[in-house]
Amino acid sequence: MWEEWLKYFSPPEKKAQSPRDDFRYLISENVISYTEAVLKEYGAIDDGHEGLVYWAGKRDGNSISINSVIAPETISSEGRVTVPPLSNFYVIQCISKAKLVQLGQVHSHPGKWVGHSYGDDANASFKRDGLLSIVVPSYCFGGMLPLKECGIHRYEGHFVRLSKKYIQKHFTITTEKGELFDLRKRNY
Repeated sequence: MWEEWLKYFSPPEKKAQSPRDDFRYLISENVISYTEAVLKEYGAIDDGHEGLVYWAGKRDGNSISINSVIAPETISSEGRVTVPPLSNFYVIQCISKAKLVQLGQVHSHPGKWVGHSYGDDANASFKRDGLLSIVVPSYCFGGMLPLKECGIHRYEGHFVRLSKKYIQKHFTITTEKGELFDLRKRNY
């Protein structure tokens, strides 16, 4: 079944890129552990569901500090995850109240493929230049590290996959304290 999904929904792989920029992504180790925990919860549902979280933090020029995870309420299954509009409203409220900037989204895939599917491209909730979209393999049961094993994509009018070389040079895990905002199971 997974192979059929992949053939139908995945666009042809494009070569990963190493943009010539000086962006530095500083990701709290707590952000990694919170993200892994939420994605693994989804992976444990039935025979496995895709999961999704948003990353937020601060941006100062080309330095991007990711120190917060927002877990929205989602609708998920084995091969997809979506965020209802009302849930995104609460995400925006949370980000605004905490004085953060939404910097990316992270979601899991069932198998080892970490490309962006047509659905990933079309259904990304917040498409704006610079947004990261990270795809974690195997419902995150193997974790997210090293980051170069995930598919890290950046929106530049469309999603561009970043090369492993770029990831190693521009992404750093820090000991800065991270925070989790879990908005799932809200009573609307």
